[in-house]
Amino acid sequence: MSNKYEINKKKLPPGVYHFYYDENSKGVYLMDGHGFIPEKEEIIEAAKGLTNFANYYSQKDIDQYNKSNLKEEIVVQYTFRERKKKNGYIFIYRELGTNLYRFGVTKDLHERMIALNNASPVTVELICSHRSEDISMVKEYLQKKFQGKLSHSNWYRLDYKDIDYVKSKAYKEGFHDWLEEKERSRKKQNITCIACGKTVTELECNHYYGCGLCGSKFCSEKCGHSHYCSPL
Repeated sequence: MSNKYEINKKKLPPGVYHFYYDENSKGVYLMDGHGFIPEKEEIIEAAKGLTNFANYYSQKDIDQYNKSNLKEEIVVQYTFRERKKKNGYIFIYRELGTNLYRFGVTKDLHERMIALNNASPVTVELICSHRSEDISMVKEYLQKKFQGKLSHSNWYRLDYKDIDYVKSKAYKEGFHDWLEEKERSRKKQNITCIACGKTVTELECNHYYGCGLCGSKFCSEKCGHSHYCSPL
């Protein structure tokens, strides 16, 4: 380190500061996140320290440091988007005095039934309910199953056999087959690595890598670290 300037570490301003231009002095000053400027003696020590640093390190040294430090910060592992399952209750309710039924899903069955009765001009009755880890898909399957009995506004004209089919959970076997087929036909996510050109799909791995600055995508951490993205 150059001995042109001797600095007192104890007098360097602590904390995180930003540089600002001062029009009156045609110079720059430091200010922290709370809007405070260091004392004059601290500013002088900081200026000495910056000068020492600039005299000791070359621009090549600084560029190399920024490049290596940037790689550590921008290469991020991303998970391919998974279909989110909703845990809760799948249930059937009806309007009293009719054979009109609806399928519903909720996390809190008691509160949901109170809300339905408060919103309905007639009393609604809970017919049956089951807990499920995938309530949205079960509801979609049952609506598809009884599509031919749809009356209006998602109200279905069901008979006792239909109700028993749901109560006994007889729908489960058909549901699992339907869900597997739905997953097979779903468009799979994929990314093309800009470093090596390889295309990776969610069937081959559950994650990929990306640049946190420019959004470029990579098939591996190695390819990610070969990427240099300057924010300047």
